[in-house]
Amino acid sequence: TGIANLVIWPDRFAAQRSVVMGARLMVVHGIVQHDEAVIHVVGPVWHGGDAGEAELLASCYRRALELAREQGFESIAFPCVSTGVYGYPLQAATEIAIATVRAELRQDPAPPEVLFCCFSSAALNIYERLLD
Repeated sequence: TGIANLVIWPDRFAAQRSVVMGARLMVVHGIVQHDEAVIHVVGPVWHGGDAGEAELLASCYRRALELAREQGFESIAFPCVSTGVYGYPLQAATEIAIATVRAELRQDPAPPEVLFCCFSSAALNIYERLLD
């Protein structure tokens, strides 16, 4: 149970469209081949760190896990939320992702498998270092 896997899926989420922001999420069934559903989450745009970005990013992870529990998901995969065109610094975003997911799983160990999808070797290196 918990955070045990890092995967690189360079095109896994290419078909996704961002539809909502922060704590408002939605589940779309049948959008990604071989998956039952996708939880769309849109993280915050980086504005220098003083605009509540950290709390917004953490809320994305918390709410996605909550929704996964409500839907009875056995696993959930997170890309490096907000670190692409939204400009969130990778190190800071990774720290928030790991800390938030760990805290949530301590309160409720569902879903039993959480994956972090790393789209670059830089992201993979940071996740591996912080998960050790």
